[in-house]
Amino acid sequence: MSFRLVTDGTCDLSHAVALERDIPVIPFKVAVGNEDFRPYNGDPGLKNTFSIGEFYARMRAQENTHTSQINPEDYIRYFTPMLEAGEDVLYLAFSSGLSGSCQNAMLAARELEEKYPGRRLEVVDTLCASLGQGLLVWLVDDRRKSGASLDQARDYALALRKRIVHAFTVDDLNFLRRGGRLSGAAAVLGTMLSIKPILDVNAEGKLAVFDKVQGRKRALKALVDRMEACTRNPGAYPVFITYADCREDALLLADMVRERFHIEIAHMNDMGPIIGGHAGPGTLALVFVSDEEKK
Repeated sequence: MSFRLVTDGTCDLSHAVALERDIPVIPFKVAVGNEDFRPYNGDPGLKNTFSIGEFYARMRAQENTHTSQINPEDYIRYFTPMLEAGEDVLYLAFSSGLSGSCQNAMLAARELEEKYPGRRLEVVDTLCASLGQGLLVWLVDDRRKSGASLDQARDYALALRKRIVHAFTVDDLNFLRRGGRLSGAAAVLGTMLSIKPILDVNAEGKLAVFDKVQGRKRALKALVDRMEACTRNPGAYPVFITYADCREDALLLADMVRERFHIEIAHMNDMGPIIGGHAGPGTLALVFVSDEEKK
């Protein structure tokens, strides 16, 4: 390959996919209670891996969870060996609308480009999260494997990023309340009425509610309805599903997609702790490419 494609731990691609595609994944730090973790690559002095089931069980038990953005020093530490090995790098970063990590990556890139003037380190703000980011990485990697240059792959990512739809719902509004994305009164009332918000990541890379339904089954149907409304050819691109400790619902959603569109889900994986730690267990997302950019 003419360049190295890199992303970070919010992409929620499985470890197997990241290894198979040779895509380095820079980890975020996650704190659960008094323990620090770095999912994916691990880090000296920190517990490297943990059961995702254990993570969500501890969330349900009301243990505090906290995520930390990747700082410029971490980026420099991860990118330096690649540049020293003579590799150019395209980094597809977690949405700037949800984290300061992308800005930190750009700061690191400026410093490293001065230190390694013969090398290139391009940072793309994906405006995506979780498997939405993972889908964009997957598609850009397909272009890379087909012979695209770094510039061509970067431009493809920029052209496609606002067409990635993250249609998702949450099961417990209290986790959104704890994250400051929903008022306490709205969470209490919504819980009493079994209101399920249908959300997406908007054109600015921020969370936005585009519908509300009553009950979990209607929420799953709303995700599939959203897909039907956004694309005339659902099989043109891969379709992904990610879930936070609700695999049975994910399998039901996959069946609904199959019945409605006669296509298979290309990749289904757990929602990792970076996104799941804010949305909470029971979060379920259907990720696909829309015909048009988000407004």
